[in-house]
Amino acid sequence: LEAKGLLPSLGTYSVLIGANAKALQLSQALNLLDTLQAKMPPGVITYNMVMTACERTKSWQRGVALLQAMKDVAVAPDVVTFSAAISACEKCWQPEAALDLFQEMQKVRVEANVVTYGALISASVKGRNWERALELFAGMPLAGIAPNIITFG
Repeated sequence: LEAKGLLPSLGTYSVLIGANAKALQLSQALNLLDTLQAKMPPGVITYNMVMTACERTKSWQRGVALLQAMKDVAVAPDVVTFSAAISACEKCWQPEAALDLFQEMQKVRVEANVVTYGALISASVKGRNWERALELFAGMPLAGIAPNIITFG
């Protein structure tokens, strides 16, 4: 586009990033995100597309780094951001990293949802920390979150 004198918009970059993220082309999505950041600030939805790709490709370390990059440019992560990062940690058998992200989520006052709790409970089970898994499960109603069939898993 730029070679033809056309300047891509935020929407154009978001579509390209989203397509690469859905195709699990994480490196390409990250490269496009870097290019976008050099031109204009992306929003949380654009970051969430890349974070979801991190989750689906089991790239938990890239997800954690992306979360830090968001903070560095003052883009506030939301429940989707944190849940995808926590889920990436769970899929990679990183229960402590998942718990650290949950604690950070609470610190910045982002409310967890059933997806967040499901990933945390699963991460705790994978880490053989049954007590934590039960504490998280018991804490769901206190947080106003009803367990679902996946949570009961």
